[in-house]
Amino acid sequence: CVTPYQDKPSRENGDIASDIWPGSYRDRMQSGQGPTYMNCTKTTDEDLDYMLHTAMVSEGIDSITDQLEQRGVDLRKEMIEFGSYNIGIGCQGVDIDIHAMSNIPGIFAAGSVGNVKGSLAGAAVIGMVAGESAADYVKTVEEVSVEHHPLISEKLAFYNEIMERESGAYWKEAAATLQNIMNDYAGANVRSESLFAAGLQYLATLKEEALKHLYASNSHELLRVLETFDLMEVGEALMIMARNRKETRGMHKRVDYTYTNLLLNGKFQTIQRCGDEVKLEFRNPF
Repeated sequence: CVTPYQDKPSRENGDIASDIWPGSYRDRMQSGQGPTYMNCTKTTDEDLDYMLHTAMVSEGIDSITDQLEQRGVDLRKEMIEFGSYNIGIGCQGVDIDIHAMSNIPGIFAAGSVGNVKGSLAGAAVIGMVAGESAADYVKTVEEVSVEHHPLISEKLAFYNEIMERESGAYWKEAAATLQNIMNDYAGANVRSESLFAAGLQYLATLKEEALKHLYASNSHELLRVLETFDLMEVGEALMIMARNRKETRGMHKRVDYTYTNLLLNGKFQTIQRCGDEVKLEFRNPF
């Protein structure tokens, strides 16, 4: 037991440790005391069945149950490493209005989007709102063909160029480099102005080289190449926003701004690209 709140979890209350102290498992790893293991040796048959076939299904993580069954892992005999995610870190994504529409008319976002908290319940509600709003919106616009739209033509030409390259760099090389840049210059352990500045420069260089040299020999590899480019855009947005947040808050730890800015409590930070300009804003939730 890693916390003093209860001796063992129950079906009614679960294990409240991760709710009260969400970083407990990560903290144990960083202190050298980890990892933390799930011990089900004294769990009743009824509770074990509930956990594997009801609770995990409700959480959308029943793939864990499938993996345990495929590998023949018996939780009564074997302990598996346990961890949790910080839900605050999950509050990132597309910024929407009360109708679940983004800043682009006709584009709606569903699920755990950027400015909506509420875990599974919030995702379900926003999904319903987005569906209803999209259905209402489509009735107000005329159907148009985008076959010859300049942006579509530009993207098709780019995709064809990647597919027609006979040699070049593989997508995994770019993806691995991106991961290293994000970990080293915008990681969870330490952040600073100098690290962000260097990281953004390396991201720009990576993207420039990737545009010149990445190639794909089939449609699957093309999908991975385009996914890598998308991740570069996300990484750049994340680093710009982290650089703009001049404070320490949760897992965002800046050595050059060690205090928490109370004026930013409860505020969402948004980022929007308008041509070559990037707009950043801290605003209250809807």
